[in-house]
Amino acid sequence: TQIDTARLTQAETSYRKGEILIKMGNFAGALEYLEPAVELWPDEPAYQAGLAWALLRQPKSDPGRAAEHFRIAQAQAPEDAMIAYRLGLALRSLGETEESEDCFLRARAIDPDVGE
Repeated sequence: TQIDTARLTQAETSYRKGEILIKMGNFAGALEYLEPAVELWPDEPAYQAGLAWALLRQPKSDPGRAAEHFRIAQAQAPEDAMIAYRLGLALRSLGETEESEDCFLRARAIDPDVGE
């Protein structure tokens, strides 16, 4: 299958802008760029995880949607400790204590320093 390079480039550009806003702590602003990145290229776990993190950390936190996107990212990148850890944070804020603990354990099994 031929990759649509224009779409991929557009998704990557949006994602990078969103990442900059996340680093600045502007999670709501980051959504403007991360939503389109995921729409354009849903198969990239970094885009899914970035969107999920912004959804969780924005002023009107949306842990339900965040958990959805973290789950997608985790299915795409099961060895990513940070995705597992942040999924745990989203689940904990939804009151899913047992499942969130499983995520934290899985994350620390991959990388003992995750979340430090």
